[in-house]
Amino acid sequence: MGRSRAAELLLLLATTTSALYTGAGFRVVRCFPELSRRAADAAVAAGRVRVNGETAKPSLRLRSGDTLALDGKKRDWEALAAKLEGGGGLEYYAYHKPEGVACTTDANDRRSLRRAPALKKLFAGGKRIFPAGRLDVDSCGLVVLTNDGAAADAALQPSSKLAKVYEVELDRRAADDDVAALAAGVEIATPLQRGSKAEKTGKTLPCDVARGDGRGLVITLAEGRNRQLRRMAEALGYEVTGLRRVAFGPVSLGDLRPGTLRPLAAAEVDALLAHKDKVAKAKRGGGQRRRPRT
Repeated sequence: MGRSRAAELLLLLATTTSALYTGAGFRVVRCFPELSRRAADAAVAAGRVRVNGETAKPSLRLRSGDTLALDGKKRDWEALAAKLEGGGGLEYYAYHKPEGVACTTDANDRRSLRRAPALKKLFAGGKRIFPAGRLDVDSCGLVVLTNDGAAADAALQPSSKLAKVYEVELDRRAADDDVAALAAGVEIATPLQRGSKAEKTGKTLPCDVARGDGRGLVITLAEGRNRQLRRMAEALGYEVTGLRRVAFGPVSLGDLRPGTLRPLAAAEVDALLAHKDKVAKAKRGGGQRRRPRT
């Protein structure tokens, strides 16, 4: 952060009343606008920063009510965090999408998430919440909703895509050879874009496949091609009669009832944010050299 920007934030914090941070987690190294990022990292690594009386780690994320001190001097970090994240902060939810609901926020689509009873308040007031990835209309299960675009993008990056776990029911019990073939990868054709007639044929990536109950399989995917599981089953002569996503990276569906919503647990949010930071760090290290700030 440049000196002028840091000074501006310090002046703002000195002349405004304290604000509470309502976000899911604010990195401790961002709490010192007068320090460069490198200097803030060094201060934390040197043990100069304490949170709730304990020595902080660079990866620590603060939540409302936490106390922060640098060199023994208490900091009102919540006002800064509320300012930097627009007051409302970042939000993360797990939603058990029923069949028939589309993963779109288009208000003109009668199947839209905006029209789902449990989500109407979430979208009230024009709030920008969106699904991280998609789940087909005729599938059900876990959908992660957030307003954190960077976290959603990181979760879906081809080189670092978070694994997703599905419970798949077939029209009949799969033969052992077919289970092995699904795990090794099968040739499927997928549209180049959603709704496009142009298709690309290619072998799916290896994945974990385990038997479930009866005709069921539990499949863990690290990629996300259009209607991939249904196309994989069709390639071997099976039909998918039921499909439910039960996990997306660190987030699990658990006992969340169909059509209901819950905020993500702190550990789930921390894991998503750690993945976001990891992807951002990899981009900085492997991309073009960033221009110096002026």
